[in-house]
Amino acid sequence: MNDLLRDGALSHRLKRATAQVAQTTPLRLAIAQPLTGRESGTAKRPRSRRLARSRIGVTVAVALGVALAGGTTYAGITLLQSVTQGDPGAAAVYRQNLGETLALSQTRDGVTLTIERAYADVNRVMITYAVNPHSSTLMYGGFATLSGQPAVSDSHGQTLAGYDAYFQTDPQTNDSVGIIKYDAESIPPTVRELALTVTVPSLHMENRTGSNLAGPYDFHFLVPVSAGQTTTVDRTIAVHGVGVTLDRVVASPSETRIYLRASVGFSSDEPYLNARITGKGYDSRAGVITDPTDLVEMGITLQAPNGEEIETFNNTLYGKRGSFTLTVDSIGSSDRIVGPWVFHFVVP
Repeated sequence: MNDLLRDGALSHRLKRATAQVAQTTPLRLAIAQPLTGRESGTAKRPRSRRLARSRIGVTVAVALGVALAGGTTYAGITLLQSVTQGDPGAAAVYRQNLGETLALSQTRDGVTLTIERAYADVNRVMITYAVNPHSSTLMYGGFATLSGQPAVSDSHGQTLAGYDAYFQTDPQTNDSVGIIKYDAESIPPTVRELALTVTVPSLHMENRTGSNLAGPYDFHFLVPVSAGQTTTVDRTIAVHGVGVTLDRVVASPSETRIYLRASVGFSSDEPYLNARITGKGYDSRAGVITDPTDLVEMGITLQAPNGEEIETFNNTLYGKRGSFTLTVDSIGSSDRIVGPWVFHFVVP
């Protein structure tokens, strides 16, 4: 996780390789355990059931020199452009200047950590940060936590579940810009503003002799919560005797989520949904790589408190209207059940 990869093309190849894993996993047509047989502890709060299908938290050090067209006041704009280009939802949020500009900085042990911006909607909370070491011999190597992300809690003491984190580093300055994402599923839909606390025990700072720690850091701020668009479907389709129900589709400015129930269940360490949404002029896979042979599905699989399976898509459907098709090609990981289950729905 802390290795510094200096070739951006490697990140691209890793995305492709991850997306291809599902195509080489053996298929099954039945799984015995019913959905109601899950241990009760798995549905207490939303949590990441699997890392991003195409982003695996790789740190990429990039050579800079590309200026973003148009004026903007974001700090470290070229790094920000680079770190958001693999996530269409994050790119859309920053392009539209959504969320809150914070620029909250703290310096510990010769390293300045800045919370640049925060954004929240009904699907995700997203925080953009910058790490600036004061010594040219130090380079940021990630958060010194078990999850690789800092703890984020709201004013009620509820800790949000983190599900994705990545950053990029300028090898010429050793400055880094990163994004951390948290599941907003547990936030009540009536909440329009969040009071958040970000707790960072320490940062890994690397040099030629090893790794040092810098910290701790602690930030408090308010961020508005953007509403989403919910399309209720509530339709069940059976394939090979396996019923899958599409409950609803929730689109927000940062991502789209589908909520599914199935007549079979999986162990908590082996969830996987291979799905895509298509429509006129829209393909959930096409937001990252435009070559049809290199389509990559961006997102993760979560579990809602009520046990529903949630699939996220970073190339969001938000703001689009018309007829769309959800195709669930397979469910399961080492025990995959091949479909497809095809659902048609209309966003008014």
